[in-house]
Amino acid sequence: MDSSENWEPATLILRRSSYQIRINSTEVVEISEKYSKELSIKVPSGLSTQFVLTCSDGSSRPFSTSNVRMRDTLALTMRMFQSKALDDKRKGRA
Repeated sequence: MDSSENWEPATLILRRSSYQIRINSTEVVEISEKYSKELSIKVPSGLSTQFVLTCSDGSSRPFSTSNVRMRDTLALTMRMFQSKALDDKRKGRA
């Protein structure tokens, strides 16, 4: 995660209806929210290892991964969890 130009290792925890981002060094939960239509995961074109997460409150957080494959895996998995959670909400299961 980006903190004043200093990247800090963080853990992304995906659950069926929500996700969390926890800073590894302090165990502080930086983000904890349910999936929503407002959640956006943007991946820049090219071989960048970064992606940007826009939360439901409109705040944007840049993330960097160790490689492009990890970035793509995280972005696609998170989008799948979001899609499934929103489908469940529409069907009244959430």
